[in-house]
Amino acid sequence: MHFNHPNPQLQIEKSPFYIPKNPKAWSSRIRTAGVSSFGIGGTNCHIIVQSLPDSLVSIKPEQEVDNNFEYSLLLSAATKESLKKLAGDYAPLIKITPANILAHNALQQRQLNLPWRLYPLNK
Repeated sequence: MHFNHPNPQLQIEKSPFYIPKNPKAWSSRIRTAGVSSFGIGGTNCHIIVQSLPDSLVSIKPEQEVDNNFEYSLLLSAATKESLKKLAGDYAPLIKITPANILAHNALQQRQLNLPWRLYPLNK
């Protein structure tokens, strides 16, 4: 992405590495990738990410999940008004979305420590 040619000091042609210039299909085996970030202020980080093996993937998002049990979600917001809006956004989803996906989406908000909280039940 946004790549034209490598820095000659890398001498990448003498290494086992290459920079893909076009999308490349991944094989069916476990996929591994490295992501580097080099900050202007000197903060550098590198992370290696890997896909789960198929044997560890127990529930696929398109599968139906039994919602015939009572569960609660933690919703949290900075103001009473924003909490009402958030609850209104989740209300129609509680009846039609599998519990595991709904919980996952709620956790993705990462707003668990805000002052206004609500624990809606699905029943």
